[in-house]
Amino acid sequence: MTGHPGTSKHLNTAILLLVAGNFMAIIADVIVKIMGSEVPIFQHIFVRTLIIMALLSPLYRQFDWQTPLAGLRIHLLRALFNFVCMFAIITALTLLPLATANAVFYLAPILVMLLAVVMFKERLTRWSLLAVISGFLGVIVILRPVDLGGIDRLDLVF
Repeated sequence: MTGHPGTSKHLNTAILLLVAGNFMAIIADVIVKIMGSEVPIFQHIFVRTLIIMALLSPLYRQFDWQTPLAGLRIHLLRALFNFVCMFAIITALTLLPLATANAVFYLAPILVMLLAVVMFKERLTRWSLLAVISGFLGVIVILRPVDLGGIDRLDLVF
């Protein structure tokens, strides 16, 4: 990808890659759900890891063989988080309805915004705080619709 970060072409490509990645993640979730709980969780993780290694093997030339252990601590930490993440997601997908499990993923932008404040000292504007609150309420509505005394939930939107 060429061009200065922040250019229109760069941003459009990044957005397209994020959409494609999210679409592929949804397909992967559906596959886990189809396989169900008959397959042990660690088998899911092991086979997935083997397939990823096979897909990455053509890129071995891009590996820096001069400093193979550069950043080892952060790579180990990230690998640990990814392992726990895979375990948690696969477990949730086998136990929850697919729509419910994916609704929880809508919490991710909210968590990212809050972590940006804590870790990077970013400031929340009133609008971003409103977005966090409304996003959280949206997830609550998706996960636990309540009886609003005969009012249809769609009436609240329109």
